[in-house]
This record gives sequence, C-alpha cells and structure tokens, in this order.
Amino acid sequence: MTTVAHSQSLPFYELRANRAAETQAWAAVILLAGVTIASLVLNFSGILRFAFPVLSFLVAAFVFRLSKSLYVGLVLWLWFLTPFLRRLVDLRSGWESSNVLLLAPYLAAGISGIVLFNRFSTLGKREGLPFACTLAAIAYGTIIGVARYSVASVLPALLAWIVPVLFAFFVYENRHLYKEFRRTIERSFLYGVLLMGGYGVYQFFFLPEWDRYWMQNVNLSSFGYYAPMQVRVFSTMNAPAPFAAVIMAGLLLLFAMPGKLRIPAAIVGFAALLLTMSRSGWLGLLVGTIWLFSQISNHQRMQMLVGVLACALLLSAAGYTPVVKDILSDRIHTFSDPGHDVSYVERIKGHEEAFDRILAEPFGEGLGSVENEHAVSGNEERIGPHDSSILESLYSLGWFGTLLYAVGLASIFVRLFHQPVKPNPFGIVARTVLVGFAAQFLLNSILLGVLGFVVWSLAAICLAEIKEQHPAVFVQFDQAPVKASS
Repeated sequence: MTTVAHSQSLPFYELRANRAAETQAWAAVILLAGVTIASLVLNFSGILRFAFPVLSFLVAAFVFRLSKSLYVGLVLWLWFLTPFLRRLVDLRSGWESSNVLLLAPYLAAGISGIVLFNRFSTLGKREGLPFACTLAAIAYGTIIGVARYSVASVLPALLAWIVPVLFAFFVYENRHLYKEFRRTIERSFLYGVLLMGGYGVYQFFFLPEWDRYWMQNVNLSSFGYYAPMQVRVFSTMNAPAPFAAVIMAGLLLLFAMPGKLRIPAAIVGFAALLLTMSRSGWLGLLVGTIWLFSQISNHQRMQMLVGVLACALLLSAAGYTPVVKDILSDRIHTFSDPGHDVSYVERIKGHEEAFDRILAEPFGEGLGSVENEHAVSGNEERIGPHDSSILESLYSLGWFGTLLYAVGLASIFVRLFHQPVKPNPFGIVARTVLVGFAAQFLLNSILLGVLGFVVWSLAAICLAEIKEQHPAVFVQFDQAPVKASS
C-alpha cells in the first residue's frame, strides 16, 4: 500500500504493479479467512487445528513480499482473533490443553525476522542498541534454558520473547513506510476495539457455549464463573488481563483517530474494559489518560474532558444493572482497602518469595522455567510469574539478562520521551500507550506475547517516526540535545 503523495510520484507502470500486488495480497488474506470459515461450517475443525497455523504462515509470507503494510494488519488481526478461533475449534473437535493453532500469530509475525538477517549490521550501530541489547538478553536466557530443560520446553518461551522484538526491528527498518504502517495500526485498532469490545459486552451477558466450554476446561478462578454476568470478560483473547491491556491500548489510540466510528468503538471498548474487572488495565488507562492530558493543547483537553465525562456517565449507567453494580463496586473497593484484598496480599508475598529464590540463582533459570517450574493452575490464589514483568524477566533472564534487556528498553524510552521535537498526534498517543503499559509493569507481563507485541510495535513505529522525519535528532540523541529544523 502506498501513500497518496508517493503514489502520484511513481511512473504509471510502477503504480499499476503496486496496485496489482496489493490486490493479490488482499486475495490471499480473503482466501485465508474463507478457508477458515468454510472449515468451521463444514465441521473440518480437527484439520483446521493444524492447517490454520500453516496457512497463516504461508499467507503471511506471501503478503509480506507484496505489501508490508497489509502484512502488519494481518499479523495484528491474527493476534486479536486466534484465541477465539481456538475456542471454536475446541468446542467442535475436543479440548486440547496445548493447541498448536495458537502458534499462528507467532509464525506469521516471525516471518519479519528475515529483515534482521538481511540488515544485521544495524545492531552494531547506535540506533540498533535497543534491539542488540534485548536480543542478546534473550539469547542468554535461551542458552541457560536449553542447559536446564529440553529444547521443546524452551521453544514456546523463545517465540514469546523474541517475536515481538523481531517484528519491531522489521517496522523500524522499513521506516520509509511509516505513514502506511501508522494508518494500518490505526484502522486495525479502530475496528479491533469495536469488534472485541462489542463481543466482550455480549460475552458478559450471554456467555456463548464455546467460551463456557473453554472456561470449564481451563478451570481458573481468575476468570470468574462460567455463567452469564458472572464471568470476567476476556472477549476474543485468552484471559481478562491481556484483553484489558490490549483494549486499553486501543482506547488510547482512538483519541488520535478521525471519524465518527471511534465514538461507538470507545463506548463498547470502555464497557468491555470495565467488565474485565482487570485493575491493571484500569490503572493503565487512568495513568495513560493523565499523562495524555498533560501533553495536548487546551482545545484537545476540552475534547478529552467530554470523553471522560461520557465514560463517567457510562459507569453511572452501569450502576442501574444490579449485578454489574455489585461486581464493579466490590472490585473498586479493593483500591481503598488493599490490605484485605487477596490478590494484592498474594502479589506482595509472591514477590518477596520470588526475590529470595532469585537471589540464590543470580544467573537465572532460563527461558522455559516459568512454564516448567512456576506455572499457576486451577484455583490457586498465589501470584504467577506471568503476573509480573519483573518476575518473568528475572526467572527467565537472570540478573545479567534482565539488566541487559533493561538497558535496551531504557534507550528506547530516552529517545522517545526526551526528543527536542514534538511528535505528531499519533506519536503522542502511541507514547501514551507505552506509559499505560509501564504502569502495569509489576501487575502484568508486558514484554512478551501479545502485550509484548503491542509494546514493541508501538515503540518501533515511534522510533521510525523520529528517524524518518528527524534523522539528525536521532543520530545525536546520546550527545547534547539539538534543535531540529521543521
């Protein structure tokens, strides 16, 4: 997909070739969707469980070659919808605790890793520091993990850690497509919030059979009860907390988008976020909103206050539904009385116990240790490593790997939040999302999987904006700040 200005500057034959490539890429995406729907309708779900990851990989590879912006959109939607598809397949073909269908977004996004092999020299430059540090930390954790566990045990964790970084590197190295990537991300989150938020509200009040069946087999108390109006909404994703974090990101991104569709999207998205009962997601939205308020003009602040007022009215309206009122009031009450909140107490206790153990193993336990030694299942109330980014990092990467990874993240945040030029509206809200995620660092696992993908993708596109539009600023970032000419 090419921008209008760029399209007008291309010779006719090149413009025609680009349009033909775009058409072929869309045809491949439609084919993937058609085959998936047909397999469900014709009850070929058992085959789809294995065929969908393969088809997703092949289609993503084809689209990657023809249209980078459409590839970005395809990968985002695979992250959004694959867990939902998994539940449909499980209902028809039987429950499987380890379902290969969930590999689809990892395989599709992993194709972007080819850019790292082609432009490996970037890692040796100052601008490649964030990627070099984080990839080195992941490599260290992989070596430790393979030494302790089998390769098969380490591989899923490796994919969860490395794929977001590889995809971010692809976005950054294709920064000349920044505007196209930005529009794709905006549209994907706009329609994603509308779809996932709407389905989340429906899920709370009606709880479809495929969701109920999946909850019965997972059997986690953190999901609530598998009954209408007693479930913590997780919409099309695997759990309430990840869904809340993604919908939080979408709600913040809506602020910079034009068009009237963002209003219904914001309404259903905010309602679904409330129904997740995820305090980490609520906190992220609150912190992000406060930070965004400090970054925008007075006129924009008035618009934002209207949105906040609308959310307050929606929250008040929810009070007229007795069940929703009771659930929300109980959850909100825990903020004022954390000492009697089981989850809060377990988090404090869990972090203390974990730090004692990690101090005895400074080199870390390697990738795969979280799943092999620290997984939480059933109705256990104790904190799991996936409930804290710092615990997940220290267990998987050790003190050395965590420090190395932190250096990479710190270099990104320094470049994004201390630049001498003001970013565009999308850049402002993208940074706001990162602030919202940072607020959840001790409450959620934000560095890997779908959350890591969102964090790294938005960070990369912000870096791409700086490099593409203000290259001189980026080069001198680690030196004295300079003013860029507009």
